[in-house]
Amino acid sequence: MDKTLIKGLALLEHVVMADGPVSISELSREVGLTKSNVHRTLTSLQSAGYLLFDPTLRRYYPSWKLPQLGAVARANFPFRRAILPFVEALSAELGESAHFALPSGDDVVFIANAAPRAGAAAVMPDNHRLRASDTAFGLVLTGAELPENAERHGALVVLRDHPARRTFEIAAPVVGVQGQIIGAFGISGPSTRYDVTRHDQQQRILAVRDEVTRNIAGVVLPDGLGGDAA
Repeated sequence: MDKTLIKGLALLEHVVMADGPVSISELSREVGLTKSNVHRTLTSLQSAGYLLFDPTLRRYYPSWKLPQLGAVARANFPFRRAILPFVEALSAELGESAHFALPSGDDVVFIANAAPRAGAAAVMPDNHRLRASDTAFGLVLTGAELPENAERHGALVVLRDHPARRTFEIAAPVVGVQGQIIGAFGISGPSTRYDVTRHDQQQRILAVRDEVTRNIAGVVLPDGLGGDAA
């Protein structure tokens, strides 16, 4: 492991996540490094164009290079490639269709889907679009009032029986680096197979969702979005 690189990335993250420009002393306390060590690393990041320095305040802050890189990364991020192994694993384990959906205006778009190899399944084609209010995956993204056939179980939204599709859906939020909900992950299946006592099913969705969140956003879930299903 390149400790110098890890140290530089840790400092860069602290500067980016700070509420405003930060000093060497503040960063030294936060990351547990000496001031001279922090100063050398920040100087290198400044030379590389990732940070700017205010000589009056004697504080560092992110340069325009970082949001530019972020915009490119967001546009090019291979969500489907990153998420599909988790979707396929959950489908195989629980014997139901598994999905990952992203918000798109008032809709959600299902960009990664996997169906079980045997038995009846709820089929959701890739890039299928649904109104956010018409699916548990959209309801968990928006936090909107739930219809009569749905309920919240902790971080999960459960849709017991969709009147048109005749399916059940269980969805959980995937969280980004600043705590914002960036997508929804879960399963669906024929409504006749929904079992309210399948707490193990809900727990597995949450467990794999936590792996998805760490894989995509590189963060641990904040309080209130992780943990057990209620």
